[in-house]
Amino acid sequence: MKRKWRIVFFLLGIAGLVLMVYKAWPIDWETLLTTKVLLILLVQLGIWAVIYFLHILVYKQILGDEYYKQVGMFRLLKIVISGFALNNVTPGGLVGGEPYRIMELKPYCGTEKATSTTLTFTVFYTIGHLMLWCIGSIVYFALGFPGDTFFDVIMVITFLLTALACTAFIRSEKQGFIMPVLKFAAKLPLAKKPVSKLLEKHGESFATIDDEISAFSRDRRHFFTALALELASRLLEGFEYFVIIFMLGADISYWGGLLTMSFASLVGNVFFFIPMQASTREGGMAIVLAWLGISDDIGVMTGLLYRARDLLCIVLGIAFILINKRSRAPLSDLKKIIDENSSPANAGAGNRAASEANGDSPVNTDI
Repeated sequence: MKRKWRIVFFLLGIAGLVLMVYKAWPIDWETLLTTKVLLILLVQLGIWAVIYFLHILVYKQILGDEYYKQVGMFRLLKIVISGFALNNVTPGGLVGGEPYRIMELKPYCGTEKATSTTLTFTVFYTIGHLMLWCIGSIVYFALGFPGDTFFDVIMVITFLLTALACTAFIRSEKQGFIMPVLKFAAKLPLAKKPVSKLLEKHGESFATIDDEISAFSRDRRHFFTALALELASRLLEGFEYFVIIFMLGADISYWGGLLTMSFASLVGNVFFFIPMQASTREGGMAIVLAWLGISDDIGVMTGLLYRARDLLCIVLGIAFILINKRSRAPLSDLKKIIDENSSPANAGAGNRAASEANGDSPVNTDI
């Protein structure tokens, strides 16, 4: 990516970060800066190091081995963290993160591959939300419907819709995913008008994304591996809530932490247009903690610790934007290697040739 665009994305991230901190001020540093709280924060960062690694592996499944070697693990880590940071500080999400990822990947795999890979990753990330909400609904049922009738209805509807969407995604090798879902939504009374306008304006783009998803989903091994990795990352996000609440002294199970994460995410995404889902996540979390009989004090501290970790990850992601590392081999060389070694008989030779072109030793040390 050209340096001017790096600076533009960096300034966008800084502006969003400043706005976020301004809205959260004053911060109770005296409460946050205690040994116990810092230990919890350190554990949170460790959990998110694993989560980011899982996202890299999802990207690897979508990119394919040759392109993954060309991009490299560190660069992909930088792209993942910075992309999430930009999405978190911009209203509506996807405003800065997806264009940034595409522009970062373009020199290493071309515009078409960079775009299709990023959009496919975004769809998998969205499906991760749906799987989390679906599992959260099941946990809600298993805990004996702890909310009132209103929330019982909400969770039943959430389960039905997310289960239907996840099933449609698994079967997307035949007809795609986005267009069938939108066409179904266009038949619903309340969604008909806005969805129809969306299809009219962006239908061609959605169809193109569906083609890419269908092509990838036909490779069932990589498709289900990516899906399992995405699900694992969401289960770890639930583990973060469990760790925070448990280490603060509350009696909570992992499933209680997962339900807290699931419902906080659901409420936050309903209000997706708010940067960082400010206050919306905390509202969803407070509702679940009330169901579980956990005190408000622990709820407030849980919200602070979640936001503190989120803030540190955003700062890291924005800082990564200015870091530039040259590609290990020209894109034209990589395409030549792939074209010459596309047959199964030459697959092993192609991998060796790609490694040599990248300046790697014959022993593959990439993850």
